Amino acid sequence: MAGSSPDDPFSQSAALLTCDYGNTLDTQLMATDSFYALHELFCFSASSLSQYFNMLESKLNSDTKAQASSQQVTDISSFLYRQSILERHAGHLRETIAVIETRSGLYRTQSTYTSKESFPQQAARTLLVDYRQLLARADNLSKQCQRQVSLLMSRAMIAESNKAIQQARE
Repeated sequence: MAGSSPDDPFSQSAALLTCDYGNTLDTQLMATDSFYALHELFCFSASSLSQYFNMLESKLNSDTKAQASSQQVTDISSFLYRQSILERHAGHLRETIAVIETRSGLYRTQSTYTSKESFPQQAARTLLVDYRQLLARADNLSKQCQRQVSLLMSRAMIAESNKAIQQARE
């Protein structure tokens, strides 16, 4: 379980979440708007996913550079695996965006709110922007994986063709 031992690299994040949850939220609004009360959890989730995408992008870039500098055909399974992970995350992000979009009152006009009521609305709009950016990033990383798979498959076919030509000459 993440955060269960002091040696766990995620223990600090889990510990801080429980200590600081709700510090930036208006408690009266939290009591009346349950979606607003969850705002910090959505932000924490988006931040965690962004960090995960950073790590995945870094690994993808280093593998792409290693593959480009080598004439050997690299195993495509790691790129396919990453792509499937990214597609799963993209699906979850689409579901989360739909939840944020359909939350109670999101489409009401701003003029119907008092200034205090607009805070939950602004929080939802900010989350929507953040989650849409994460979805675009997941889609772009997935496309990058697909390009690498296509490149590796093309290289493999060329290598096989060269072997066949070489064998035909012998």
